[in-house]
Amino acid sequence: MSRYKNLIKTAQFAKLCNVSKQTLIYYDKMEIFHPHYVDEKGYRYYSLSQCEAFMVIAMLRELDTSLKEIREYLENKSTYSFLELLDKKQKEVNKRMKELKEIAQMIEERKNMTKEGMTINNIEKIHIVNMPEEKIIISDYVRNYEEVEHEKAISNLEKYMRENNSKSFCIGAIVEKSELLAEQDYNVAYFYAKTNILCKNTVIKPEGLYAIAFHKGHYDTTYLTYKRLMKYIKLNDYVIVGNAYEEALMDTCTQKSEEEHLMKISIQVEKSKNDPLSGVLWG
Repeated sequence: MSRYKNLIKTAQFAKLCNVSKQTLIYYDKMEIFHPHYVDEKGYRYYSLSQCEAFMVIAMLRELDTSLKEIREYLENKSTYSFLELLDKKQKEVNKRMKELKEIAQMIEERKNMTKEGMTINNIEKIHIVNMPEEKIIISDYVRNYEEVEHEKAISNLEKYMRENNSKSFCIGAIVEKSELLAEQDYNVAYFYAKTNILCKNTVIKPEGLYAIAFHKGHYDTTYLTYKRLMKYIKLNDYVIVGNAYEEALMDTCTQKSEEEHLMKISIQVEKSKNDPLSGVLWG
């Protein structure tokens, strides 16, 4: 047994490297990682010095490196190819970290929206709030189109966002200023999603004052909330200077019935020049 003096069996090596025995056997069959010695009965033995080499393979697998890619590296390994492989994996990790950061921001945004919906105890109350500038990605123009075209526009928007590495849990809607001033049907002109990137379809939701109301119930009845908002804006000497933005705070993700859905509607306004008062008012 002198030849086995500094060798350990498969189960011991597996435990040492925190991997299953079956994985070591599989890697051997796949020409990825061989035991140091195999005796005449087929028992595999590993040396302690192999631990470091296995840890590199384990790290590469953690980074979603395919067995084919690992095998190709091992067949042609050198200092240069090792550094090249690590450089490639570092770039992939950095990209993934950026994606995970965006996903974390998405989750935080959705949590905040849901919490905001939970804190609304007076649906009828309207506020005037100073809101910051935001970048949004908009869909194709959909005003006066059928509902099937709306669904197509949302699908294309989500596809466009994926192509530009932008993510969002929430799709909102925009009603144009001209539609608001006409006080007619308040038809949606665009769908949108918040973003941190600049691309062809990125526009700016302006900083400024917004009249904010909350609509509870089926989407078909939002016109009633719009009428209430329009009345409030006029009575409090504000004028509409921008579009309306619709955001779902409570939707099918949290509510079983459409009657419990909660939407936030924000219309950009400013104080009338005929009104001597200035500043942010709360309704």
